[in-house]
Amino acid sequence: MGSPFKKGKTINNCFLYRNKLILNQNRYTVMNIKYQLSTNVTLDYAFANLAYMTFPDIRKKAVSHNYKNPLLGVVARDEQKVAGLLLAEFDKKHIVSEIITLYVKPEYRKTGIGSTLLKHAQKALFSSGYKELHIVYWSNWKYSGTVVNLLDKLGWEKPENLMKIYKTNRKKQEKIKWPASLELPAGYEIFFWKDLTLEERRQLKESQQQTPWIDPGFDPFKNERHIETLNSIGLKYQGNIIGWIITYRNQPDSVEYNNLFIHPEYRAGLTVPVYLLKESIGLQLKSGPENFIWIIGEGNTGMHIFAARYLNQLIEEEINVFRRMKLDIDDQ
Repeated sequence: MGSPFKKGKTINNCFLYRNKLILNQNRYTVMNIKYQLSTNVTLDYAFANLAYMTFPDIRKKAVSHNYKNPLLGVVARDEQKVAGLLLAEFDKKHIVSEIITLYVKPEYRKTGIGSTLLKHAQKALFSSGYKELHIVYWSNWKYSGTVVNLLDKLGWEKPENLMKIYKTNRKKQEKIKWPASLELPAGYEIFFWKDLTLEERRQLKESQQQTPWIDPGFDPFKNERHIETLNSIGLKYQGNIIGWIITYRNQPDSVEYNNLFIHPEYRAGLTVPVYLLKESIGLQLKSGPENFIWIIGEGNTGMHIFAARYLNQLIEEEINVFRRMKLDIDDQ
């Protein structure tokens, strides 16, 4: 598989070449950094040849993201050695691009490579018609402070709280105290999502096309390859599908809970969603993996209430996920 950077653009004016003196083991070393840009990086190439230079690992990140070919890539080289890498969405079907990964090897940090990679990406993406760039980072990343400082320096918007991630385990999860009288109201029934029929699937998609009622972030057919069939549950009312809790096995030892959805007309109270959660959690406790991961969007008030009421004393780790934006100021 040939490198897309060989046919890409070598950025070779004075702004893009950089000679730096860095202190390395008490000796000064000269770096001659050369940057190359390609708008034809495929996912297969990135997985096979660039994953070691990505954080988070693009192979794992792509599991829960619907990235499309091609990607934009900017690479920084010190002679033949790769010093830094940036990858971003570049399918040109949208006006928003996500910076998927920005990574600089430890020995090249604090030399301006990260900011230069990002500047080149910004210029190329805005020149290609994108109006807005996004970057997402987690509060528990070792170098999240470095990311914050870099984005501040380059004039990105203030951080937006995107979601919270709660992690817990079987031993703690078994301590949840459910209401003694928790039962489904008359007319409701649950079923294993794996038993969804082709006809029911067709009807769901058809109803969404006719009168949209499913929020895009809760599409039950997204990331289907990683749906955990053990405890993904559908909800019916009088025979019609009105909701679900879909869980995902993105890691061998964990199940992710991030898709609990009920039709807006049936959302009165917390009894039904809490019952769904109780059943799904119970199935994992009975025969599923050890760890539980809860991913709750900032605006998902009901799930935040659930977390505060039932998970508060059980959480091993709480992570904030932030998103920052960069707007094409020339377009304003």
